[in-house]
Amino acid sequence: MTTTTTTLPMPFFRGDKLEVATIVALVGFLAASQLSVAPAYIMLAITFACWAAVVSVHHERVQVPTMFQTRSLRHALDASFVLIGIFVMVQFVRAAQRVEPFTAVD
Repeated sequence: MTTTTTTLPMPFFRGDKLEVATIVALVGFLAASQLSVAPAYIMLAITFACWAAVVSVHHERVQVPTMFQTRSLRHALDASFVLIGIFVMVQFVRAAQRVEPFTAVD
């Protein structure tokens, strides 16, 4: 009697189901970006949600280079300056609506 053994290859990715869902969402984002912008943004949002779930479930610490920390600080400052500018513009418009232009004084 002759016996042979067969070895089966390992699956492509062995992780928990949440990590697999994140990778599938990322591949879905890449595929959707070839078609249209709206489905790509939806898949990107799903990818970020899955990634955040993986980070929170596994209690991992998110590490980024310091370059990105300084950029995010700069973008936060830019956003605050834009909001302050909008606020000032709204105040000017409100003040201009209170003044009656070209009123004759007798």
